[in-house]
Amino acid sequence: RLMAKQLPSRPGDHRRTLRASQNGRVVEMEFIYTDAQRVPVGVLGFESVDISIGDSGNEIEVVQESRSATLKEGSLVFALGTEWGGLVRHQDTKPSSDGTRKVTFTGPTWTGLLAERVVVPPAGKDHYRMEGEANSAINSLISYIGLSDILVSSGEDSGIALATDLNRFCNAWDGLREALADSSARLGAAFDYELGKVRLWATQREQF
Repeated sequence: RLMAKQLPSRPGDHRRTLRASQNGRVVEMEFIYTDAQRVPVGVLGFESVDISIGDSGNEIEVVQESRSATLKEGSLVFALGTEWGGLVRHQDTKPSSDGTRKVTFTGPTWTGLLAERVVVPPAGKDHYRMEGEANSAINSLISYIGLSDILVSSGEDSGIALATDLNRFCNAWDGLREALADSSARLGAAFDYELGKVRLWATQREQF
């Protein structure tokens, strides 16, 4: 889970730097946002960001002041080069205790988009099967569940082979995690500027 608060700008530093707590570690990063057509606009200003990935919800929440809110329904929010990001689906404006009005934007993370889709077995089959080179299999799954407009898999050979029958009518996130885990792999994700989509790829799990 990632929780972030806006930091005051340092003299001469016009970036909107933030400090985030990521699984107990403190890191600094910036978030980029897009317009409703998913065209990158710039660095996001905000009061707080809360992102959960995995078993804790697969949701993103961004709070901005109403008078300076820049997000729209359909915007993407992401930290460059990381898995942290999501799609704005809803917004809710409420007064706060300090007299200002706050807008809370919420929606699914990249993994949340996968979790929303049910993998129905192909006609005449008992299960949807993920097999062969992992990135190619991920791309086939993305197409099968109808998310090719926002997700795409890396075209690189991962060196990872999959051979898993997904549970019947599982959600795509659970199914993909299971298939990758069977090959000691995990999912990587990051927004790709050139493609204007979120790129997914398979990578080997770290060995300790």
